[in-house]
Amino acid sequence: MDLQPGQRLQLVEKDGIIEIRPILTPDQLIGYLKDCAHIPFKREKTDRELP
Repeated sequence: MDLQPGQRLQLVEKDGIIEIRPILTPDQLIGYLKDCAHIPFKREKTDRELP
């Protein structure tokens, strides 16, 4: 998890299991989703029509 001394953590309970997640700063989030750029996105035609 590459945790550092003093890093803030979030504890999340889900279905009786406790997960420990690091709280990321905005600087750490840069490029976080770059591998998800290949996910196709399709808009419905009705989204573009005016009422």
